[in-house]
Amino acid sequence: GVAVARGNLGWTLYKLHESDEAQTALQIAIANSKDIVGNNPKVPGYAEALAWRYTRLGDLLFDIGKTAEATTAYREALALRERLARDHAHVPDHQYKLAWLLATCWDPQLRDPKRAVASANKAVELASENNTFQTCLGVAHYRAGDWDACMTTLDKVAGLRTAGDPIAAFSLAMAHAKLAHQDEAIKWFEKADQWMRDTRPDDPELIRFRAEAAQLLGLPQASP
Repeated sequence: GVAVARGNLGWTLYKLHESDEAQTALQIAIANSKDIVGNNPKVPGYAEALAWRYTRLGDLLFDIGKTAEATTAYREALALRERLARDHAHVPDHQYKLAWLLATCWDPQLRDPKRAVASANKAVELASENNTFQTCLGVAHYRAGDWDACMTTLDKVAGLRTAGDPIAAFSLAMAHAKLAHQDEAIKWFEKADQWMRDTRPDDPELIRFRAEAAQLLGLPQASP
């Protein structure tokens, strides 16, 4: 529908650095989605889509320095994610997406690593074979300052494919750096950097993970 098209357009425009047009498109998508959710309050897919759009709007606003507006958007997304995780407690995807927002929200003030670990653990318990959920749990452990748990979790998933999971690999690099394993940290950073180039070089979330890892390791921060 219109909301889906506008939401996708907004995120595409943002990745192309067309911030004003992206903001307008996302705000229109959110307005349309709110109407749909209001008319269909018991359909989780509609609330899920609205949460995604609020999060993407928050990312855009935070990135261009409109932090107060970004926080408002993130809070809307968080409220929706919390409701979905509560009302559909046995759906692992809702636990995962709540955990991801709590662990990686671009506004650090809204992160809650301990709650993120708890929600990610629920997702993994419900679907232990899902590598995305495992990655989320590892990132949550990193945010909570548990470097060993981060590495134990992410070692299982970071290099499973030829082009592995760059978020897992960047997080492994940072965990190793925190433990002063500089050689391992650089190894994982270089793998993540290459996988990012091969798969999603323009992904804003990956660019932010890369910059954080590069700063921690004392490496050049320019995105690929």
